[in-house]
Amino acid sequence: MSDKVFLTFDDGPHATITPQLLDLLDQFNISAIFFCIGKHLDENQTLAQDLVKRGHLLGNHSYFHNQFSKQSLPAQITEIKKVNQLIAELAPKQGIIPFRAPQGRWTPLLMLWLIINRIPAIHWSVDSLDSRPLSVDAIEEQLLASVKGGDVVLFHDDGQLCCEVLEGLIPKWQAKGLDFGSLMSLWD
Repeated sequence: MSDKVFLTFDDGPHATITPQLLDLLDQFNISAIFFCIGKHLDENQTLAQDLVKRGHLLGNHSYFHNQFSKQSLPAQITEIKKVNQLIAELAPKQGIIPFRAPQGRWTPLLMLWLIINRIPAIHWSVDSLDSRPLSVDAIEEQLLASVKGGDVVLFHDDGQLCCEVLEGLIPKWQAKGLDFGSLMSLWD
C-alpha cells in the first residue's frame, strides 16, 4: 500500500487564502491539484500562473460551480471546454487537465463524455469537511483517524480553515509515516 497522501483543493483560486496556502505547501515541499472554478481563474489569472510556477496542477471544477447533475450534458460540456481553454492559456505546458464535478455529483453521461475525451475524472476518498462549521481540532482529529496512504483528500482553498488545519496536520501525518504525492505522476 502506498504511504502517499494526495492533497486536492476545490473552489479557488482565492485572492487572499490561496497565497497563504501556497506558502504553507512550499514549506513542506508538497505539490497538489487545485480544482479551480473558471470565473475565479478569470479573476485571479496571475495567482493561477503562480500556482503553476510553484509546481501545482490546475484542475477544472466547472466555470460557474452550479449543480452539474441538474444541467444538460451540452451545458456541462460547454463549461468544461471553457475552463479547459482558460487553463491551457494559463498553464500551456501542463497538458492533461483533470476534472472534478461541482459538489462531487457525477452523471453517467458526463462520465462517458470524459472517458471518450480522455479527461481524467478525479474524485476524493476523504472529505476534510473544511467547508463545514467545524473547529480546527475536530477536523484534525477526524483526518488523523481516517486518512491513510493512497487517499485523495479534499480541501477548499476559499476559506481560512484549510490553512489552519493543514499547518498542524501535515507534521502529524508525517510523524505517522505518511508522505505527500502528486497525482501529476499518474500522467507522466
